[in-house]
Formats: sequence, C-alpha cells, structure tokens
Amino acid sequence: MRRKPIVWIAALLCTGAVALAGPVNVTVTSVSGRSVYLDRGRSAGIEVGMRVRLSAPGGEQLDGVVQDVSSGSARVELP
Repeated sequence: MRRKPIVWIAALLCTGAVALAGPVNVTVTSVSGRSVYLDRGRSAGIEVGMRVRLSAPGGEQLDGVVQDVSSGSARVELP
C-alpha cells in the first residue's frame, strides 16, 4: 500500500543575512528520529542554518534548523 506524504508549509525564518520573501510550500518526504526530510532545497532558497517552522494542516507547529541541503531537498533537525 502506498502512503500519502504529509504536506506541511515551512516558513523559513531569517538567521543572519539569510531570509526568504515568504513561506515555502514543502512536502515532508520522510521522518527519522529527530530529522525531517523536505522535498525542497537550495533551488527554493533553503540554506544550512535556517530556522524553520513547520505547520501541519491541522495547526500543529514544530520548529527546527536546516542541517543539510542539496539542490532539491533538505534535512531539518527538530529539538
């Protein structure tokens, strides 16, 4: 059975000189321990060290920090 990905909206907050113009829509592709993997990366303006607020469709919010990024994906570590 194929599972549907969980869709989240990531509002990437400014850290230092790095900021985005607004929220970036992402899909959480995987979760492992405290790591959350996103389907967007450097090409969407995401950079290592950015603080991220993930908001689930039901309203739950989680904060994390981008630890790794490639052109098309990112890994966020949750506290």
